[in-house]
Amino acid sequence: EDKQLIRDYVHATTRLKLDEAGISFASEAAATRLAAVLFLWLVFPVRTVARLIWLPFTSLVEWVISTRIKDALFFNSLRLSAWTFVAPLYAALLGLLTYLFTRNLPFVLLIMLTMTIGGWLTLKWNHLFHLVRKSRRFRLMSKSSGREMQEWTELRTLLSKKLRHWHEESSKTLR
Repeated sequence: EDKQLIRDYVHATTRLKLDEAGISFASEAAATRLAAVLFLWLVFPVRTVARLIWLPFTSLVEWVISTRIKDALFFNSLRLSAWTFVAPLYAALLGLLTYLFTRNLPFVLLIMLTMTIGGWLTLKWNHLFHLVRKSRRFRLMSKSSGREMQEWTELRTLLSKKLRHWHEESSKTLR
């Protein structure tokens, strides 16, 4: 019965395309959600420039992986390896080429800074973007009175009660 409850909840969550991170973020204070949206707007230009700079490298890596690798289990390992070992070489080559064409060291440093900080900001931006999108989806669905959403809410409430009960029981046994 308990396993079936968990299965039902996971199935309903998947069917509604919800996830716990988005649900949790939806319950954050409005100021926190507003700050996240503000961050997304402010960082978007830097993220876009960084993505354009990294586009040739990313495209090459994805092309090699999709055309040469048959086992999907290795995709992420190869991506990690490429970003760890080959990306610094790409950045150095791009810096060298930029210097050879412009002879402008401050511009080269700006490009390199954009590549590193922009790359890091892009990771943060992508994560936050998906979190905000999932949160918004959840908030909109919560306002709807659809049968599926009502069933999901009931399953979530029941599962929460069960989890609290299991926690209390396990705490008693540990004492």
